[in-house]
Amino acid sequence: AVAMGDSEISGEGAGNYQAGTDGPDNYCHRSLNAWIQKVSIGVSTHINLACSGADSANLTIGGPGQYGERSQAERLKSVARNYAVKYVFVTVGANDDPNFGKTAQDCVYAFVFQTGYGCAQIDGPSWSSRVANMEPKAENAIENIKTVMANAHYKPSSYQLIVVSYGGPTPEPPLRYSGYWSKIFNGCPVYDSDSAWGHYTATPILDQGERSVAAAESVRFLDMVHGFYGHEIC
Repeated sequence: AVAMGDSEISGEGAGNYQAGTDGPDNYCHRSLNAWIQKVSIGVSTHINLACSGADSANLTIGGPGQYGERSQAERLKSVARNYAVKYVFVTVGANDDPNFGKTAQDCVYAFVFQTGYGCAQIDGPSWSSRVANMEPKAENAIENIKTVMANAHYKPSSYQLIVVSYGGPTPEPPLRYSGYWSKIFNGCPVYDSDSAWGHYTATPILDQGERSVAAAESVRFLDMVHGFYGHEIC
């Protein structure tokens, strides 16, 4: 079983990172606690090719690598030759046009500096179009993965390619903590209104975009949104 994509699947934040992926020259943050290392699906080997910060181009043949590594598609070539790959799980797209990290920063910045308006106002109006613009790029990444597998003489029926969506980081308001300093000290510095936007709007729209990518590529889709309910910040 192979994991490809960005921080959501690499195991960012889970600690216990594989040697050489926690700095100082490589911050892919491939965690031994990532779910690809934990899930039991009838295979003996679990290989994590994902890298925190990856966008769709980082998953393409001849595409740019990260931190001195080859692109994930190029690295998949070696895995496909040396193992009998049964599953390829892919989480990618959030670091393309949606620019999820910057959106999260907008949410935090607005609350910390009490601007009076948050990421719902800053990013909300363009969110749907940004997700739509991401879809063809993610589809191209999936096409490249299919090409790698085909060139390694895998028939489409011999393995499963699964697009995995993103879990939502913010819960349904109200958050557990309400005061300014209470939110700061407990690690949830966002307006309740932005938490609501993330929970009810931003994450579901991104989820639907990932679902559309899977449908366009005729591959399986693993919906992670509801799986994260009750496990968000605060």
